[in-house]
Amino acid sequence: MPGAINAGICGFKHLTCSQFVPCTSPNNVCYEPGYICVHHPLCHTHPICYPLSMAGEPFCPAITSRLNTTITSSNTIPVCGNHSKLLTFDDLTPKFAIQNGYNGINWDNSAVQLSNNARSGYTTATVSGNVTSHNVNGFPMTMRSANGALFTLNSAAVAAAWRDNLQLTVVGYRSNAVIASDTFIVQVFTVSYITFNGYSGLDTAIFSTLGGTVNPNTIGSNGGTHFAMDNLCLSFP
Repeated sequence: MPGAINAGICGFKHLTCSQFVPCTSPNNVCYEPGYICVHHPLCHTHPICYPLSMAGEPFCPAITSRLNTTITSSNTIPVCGNHSKLLTFDDLTPKFAIQNGYNGINWDNSAVQLSNNARSGYTTATVSGNVTSHNVNGFPMTMRSANGALFTLNSAAVAAAWRDNLQLTVVGYRSNAVIASDTFIVQVFTVSYITFNGYSGLDTAIFSTLGGTVNPNTIGSNGGTHFAMDNLCLSFP
């Protein structure tokens, strides 16, 4: 929910995106009774009004999440094997959104950041070239297959932009069913090399963040739950 920390709702997954209307700016409110303003991870970048009648505990899926501590090494970059794609994002323009179709993926709420601030995790996560990807405004980043081909998440280099002990939750879907779900704890000035286990045959992957505490040694921080991700290794089985 906009402005909320560690909060969310479960909703009916078969509502189509076209049924939602945006929340009223700038305060993110819904004036129609029975609706709540939320960030929908699959439909829109901006908050939408969601019907309370279609939300609540009965709609929550039975997901068993695994809380993992990431491998943290600043010297060892995972090898992206044969028949895989290594996304360095170095061929993209900094400060612009990642366009749909890039490397066979449609991207939502994802952009490219120049690693020109050594007092942030953007530089930490940039393990090749001088740019990295990130989740805009700290909101969830979504990857969807651009052409119907299923994809596999293999590995990535990740860091929190501003907050130590940031919780990065990655959920992989196929046909709206959860295939894999993990929460990783990432830091600002230590790169985390994450190996995604079980994230194969996906049509959608959602990266969301919450928690953590602002590292006092950062400069330029707005305290947001941004994360940076570089050298993302994908394969298309």
